[in-house]
Amino acid sequence: MSNRSVLLISLFACCIAVPADACGPSFPNTIIHTRKPMLQAPPGPFKAAVLKIKLESPVHFKATITGNNPWHKTARSTCKQDLSDANAAIGEQALSPATATQACQAYAHARQAIETYLDAPREQRPAMADPVLPSGVPAEFRLYLSGAIKWHRGEHAAARKDWRALLALSADQRQWRSTWAAFMLAKSAETPADRIAGYRHVRELAAEGFKDSLGLAATSLGDEAAVELYECRQPAKALRLYLQQVHTGERWADVSLAMTASRVLSNNHKELAALVKDKVVLDVLTAYCASTGHYGVLRWSWNSDERTIAKSKTRSNLHALLKAIEVAGIERVAHAGEIAWGAYRLGDYETAAAWAKRAGKDPRGTWIRAKLLLREGKQADAAEALARVVKTFPCNEVWTCPDNSARTPGDRGLMSPRSRAAGELAVLKLCRQQYVDALDLLARHGWWADAAFVAERVLTADELKAYVQTAWPEMVTSPDRWKDLSEDHARRKARTARNLRHLLARRLTRIGRWKEARPFYPPKHRETLDAYIQAIRRGHDSSLTNAERAEQFMTAARMARSKGKVLLATEESPDNGIDGGFGASVEEENDPNHKPAYYNRPERIGTFLPVSLDAHQRVMRHVPTPNRRYHYWYTAAEHAWSAAELMPDGSKETAHILWQGGRWVMYRHPDYADKFYKALVRRCGNTLLGQEADRRRWFPRKWPKDTP
Repeated sequence: MSNRSVLLISLFACCIAVPADACGPSFPNTIIHTRKPMLQAPPGPFKAAVLKIKLESPVHFKATITGNNPWHKTARSTCKQDLSDANAAIGEQALSPATATQACQAYAHARQAIETYLDAPREQRPAMADPVLPSGVPAEFRLYLSGAIKWHRGEHAAARKDWRALLALSADQRQWRSTWAAFMLAKSAETPADRIAGYRHVRELAAEGFKDSLGLAATSLGDEAAVELYECRQPAKALRLYLQQVHTGERWADVSLAMTASRVLSNNHKELAALVKDKVVLDVLTAYCASTGHYGVLRWSWNSDERTIAKSKTRSNLHALLKAIEVAGIERVAHAGEIAWGAYRLGDYETAAAWAKRAGKDPRGTWIRAKLLLREGKQADAAEALARVVKTFPCNEVWTCPDNSARTPGDRGLMSPRSRAAGELAVLKLCRQQYVDALDLLARHGWWADAAFVAERVLTADELKAYVQTAWPEMVTSPDRWKDLSEDHARRKARTARNLRHLLARRLTRIGRWKEARPFYPPKHRETLDAYIQAIRRGHDSSLTNAERAEQFMTAARMARSKGKVLLATEESPDNGIDGGFGASVEEENDPNHKPAYYNRPERIGTFLPVSLDAHQRVMRHVPTPNRRYHYWYTAAEHAWSAAELMPDGSKETAHILWQGGRWVMYRHPDYADKFYKALVRRCGNTLLGQEADRRRWFPRKWPKDTP
């Protein structure tokens, strides 16, 4: 029973795979159509997890990112920032415009010498002379630049002398370059103790209010951590410093923290047991073990051997941590849910179950319990656990996600755990025939592609109408109606309401329930709908002449052809309005061996028939007619055919109607267009258009000017 249920859930979640062409737009992410099994846990959020760890002393400064280069503190970006700061400092002085301009230009020329020197090949670098700067350049800039030039010339002692002279200036004379000089003194110090003291001095200066335009206070945390780790052999201190650096927003600090955690976990059990008694260290190591999939750990690779080695190393890291916790005698672990998460991703379900139980109400632990329950075939209990997960995770929590299949729709590289859990719960409810509940979960948590599939292909029109009227009335289509949410979240909710109501309107219109459909259309499209319906009704009005009725049918045909996307199109297959109309190619549609998307293929649907025969029957019953991309073009062609039937043979107006109707579909479905071509030749062979069609054995490209 349990294995069968697991198989069926997996089939529903991963076999409904919609084939995608090799090129085209970015297709929306889905939870129903994903190829990844529902039972798989997405990668854990290392950066998000460590940002939740409380620091012993808060960090009061933030990193500064300059330029697009992640390694941003390069000579070129430093030069750019130096010139910007110098111009600002010169501008603060009481100088005449001419003197200020001269000072700025002279400093820029002297600063350019360093950039020219570094850009040249090492063996061809020009000699750099000491800068000669006018008095308009502040003393701190003159001293720092002099030291920088001497540093690049290899005169390190002389450079340090200039930077120390800078720091000896009065505080009001060194507001701009104190942190820069202190950082370089720390970097060039000869002993680890002096370097550590120097980096701390940088942060003290930043805390005192000296300008830090390059964010060197944040950078000093990482540099000091490297000294503690590699030279002083103090991994606990290094982890703390890297953790503080992550909290400053320094780019790639989380990578350094993860690499340090991996290094720490390689220690023997006794050393590791001593380290994990430190709560901060334990929290960081726990977050790292839960984040399998990041920073080279279980990363996607062509080489299966590399993946096997990475997985084995990650498993050994987790077991080392658990052994250290046991040796240290730690009974309560704050992030037990993260350990359960990491163990589950590694396939160690026994360990995952034990730590998920210890996690209590932690949403990660509850989520793992839900997946374990699914593996045991306990769908009702799993659904209850997933419902608690959805309620527990905050709306604004996001995880960085290297696995694109796990990310949240619309957020590249990110995943909302609440949305992901809601999507999994929706899949489970679909398996249990709770279709309306599944649609509500998908629509409210951002899975629009899946919500559209359930709305168009699973629910009946009456079920969908009742749901939309109750859950998404017209008043909620404005962001102002969601005042309790953030501005971005309110816009998303309002957009979902508009899209779902418009989807219902188009579906009702396709089955002829126009009056019911009208209130659900966006206001700007209601007049278009009225004109379309009126044209069809007048086309069927027997009190009008045949010519008048034909003209009305052609009006409806032109509207279906040009406005069909907003009046009739499906959101999912075959029209794929969600992808801007991107779907199967003409060659695929006309290939008798081509198999369209999963839910149009009975032989594939049979794989999950035991899950829900009713779902299978619903999906097949609600296939649009015709089941082809731009199916509303065929509706337009049928209107044109109705018009042509009312017209006399041999008239150029009849010929034009048949020619137009056939050309609308001739490229996508030549067999369907063939009846228009034959009728054109048979009924209007005496017209120039009919004669040209007969000569070409197909539709002419242009409509020739017929004469009486």
